Amino acid sequence: MNNLGSQIKNIREFKNLTQKYVATRIGISQSKFARIENGAISITDELLTLISKVLETNSTSIKQFDKNVYENLSVKDDFTPDLKLIKDFFKQLKDLHNEEILLLQKKIKLLELIQN
Repeated sequence: MNNLGSQIKNIREFKNLTQKYVATRIGISQSKFARIENGAISITDELLTLISKVLETNSTSIKQFDKNVYENLSVKDDFTPDLKLIKDFFKQLKDLHNEEILLLQKKIKLLELIQN
């Protein structure tokens, strides 16, 4: 299973959604969606965007999904959070946001150059 397909599967399962539900929402068959999750079909950016919307997330979150963090954050009777894992998760999240800010700043500068 390729990484992106397995990430999609992890998020889908975490959200308790079926393959059929996601496949129907993005307009493909359940068997084709299964092949996406198994890595037999490549995922285009457009398809990833559609899947992201159904999973109520974004492409970056799918690529960076850490199943262990979400499992540890799930409320259970015997819930014992792994603080290091949570700290690492939020550091990664902060780094991703900072990277996004830098990219947006570069985009603004380029648009300003084009406009002038």
